[in-house]
Amino acid sequence: MNLVMRRTLAAAGLALCGAPVAGAPGPAEWAVQLGNSYQYQNNPARLPDSSSDIHGAGIWVKSLGLGLRMPLLSDDTRLDIGGTLGDARYTDNKQLDHQPRNLLSTLYWRATPLLAGRFDYGYQNQLASNLGLTWPDRDMQARDNKSAEIGLRITDRLTLPVVSAFHNGTRYDQPSNQTLYNRTDTGWQLSGRYAGYGRSFAQMGLRHTNVDYYDRTAALVSTIDNRYTDNEAFLGARWDYSPKTLLQGRIGLLKRDYDNLTDRDTRLFTFEGRATWDYSPKTRLDLHVWRRPYAYDDDPTVLYSVQTGGLAALTWRPTVKTALSLGVEHSQQRNTAFTGSDDETLQIWRLGARVQWQHTDNLRWMMDVYHDRQRGNSSQDSYNQNFVRVGLEYTFGSRQKEDLRKMMQPTDCLWRRPDLALCDPINEEP
Repeated sequence: MNLVMRRTLAAAGLALCGAPVAGAPGPAEWAVQLGNSYQYQNNPARLPDSSSDIHGAGIWVKSLGLGLRMPLLSDDTRLDIGGTLGDARYTDNKQLDHQPRNLLSTLYWRATPLLAGRFDYGYQNQLASNLGLTWPDRDMQARDNKSAEIGLRITDRLTLPVVSAFHNGTRYDQPSNQTLYNRTDTGWQLSGRYAGYGRSFAQMGLRHTNVDYYDRTAALVSTIDNRYTDNEAFLGARWDYSPKTLLQGRIGLLKRDYDNLTDRDTRLFTFEGRATWDYSPKTRLDLHVWRRPYAYDDDPTVLYSVQTGGLAALTWRPTVKTALSLGVEHSQQRNTAFTGSDDETLQIWRLGARVQWQHTDNLRWMMDVYHDRQRGNSSQDSYNQNFVRVGLEYTFGSRQKEDLRKMMQPTDCLWRRPDLALCDPINEEP
């Protein structure tokens, strides 16, 4: 997988000369980004409060990012590729040294006025989110995502049906986590989409997912199962309310059926909403709320988790070269045990701030501070993480280099992943 990723990035690099593609409507757009940062973390492994082995560490992170947008047969057919290779070196806990990397690629195509679609491939390799399960050994998590979509464009606004299929994989390095959490997610989605004015659209459909924890033993299958099926009916919309305000949301009714633990079958209500308000050219407010089930890879006694939370982020640009971002997130996570009783609720708080100075069109400096706190029923389920980071990024390329920079960021560019590149974790574009 690493070889495939490097070859893809290499191919992108060869196209960075900016020369027009033969027969294409325009030249390729490209960007290269060099990053360097130093940070101090008080708990780099996110060990629980009950651990006596919590030690702070400094971390140097260097990264190289590439972004490419290559027109092919027409303006509606193009290839987008973005990725980052990094190197993280710890002053202590040297076993945590690693090379985080990610790749995102999408081929958009349109064969006739009626048919259009896309192919997506993504890959990410990073430290496992909870090293307490394998400490003092390091564990890495690798994820790959493949999907294809085709839609019938009845009119310029209505696409019906939209059919997609996907295959996602999650793998770990350590044998214990491999047995528990290596899995594949495969399935399909059938929907319809209506595009309104500006960025507005409405979508509804059905999504079917098969999840297989293929390395679990017979003993694990009898307690936490190894396969389940999700069937979800959903409705989503985005409303371009005004030039300053964008609203979007998604609600779903999810039916989960387990292969063996049929008494644990459940029905779940999911939602996600977001509002973006550009109060002025200098000030932007983001609000984000959610309720979603997900696989919880931090506790082998947990069958599944449901997290309900919200985030508010404020970005203020007092000058054309400076920006201040503040973010606060609170969520409540209910862990459903495989026994069906004694469900645990975790309280999670995350606070972050960034000061940014755009020294030149190509060079920006940043300083981040961050606090992450989880509280459970015991110190084993509670942890505390803080970090301070100072870094710089140098980006050069064609006219669209700022848009291409966003393509280099991983899909989960979160504050809790401080070893990733200097992405924009609380000010993502909707």
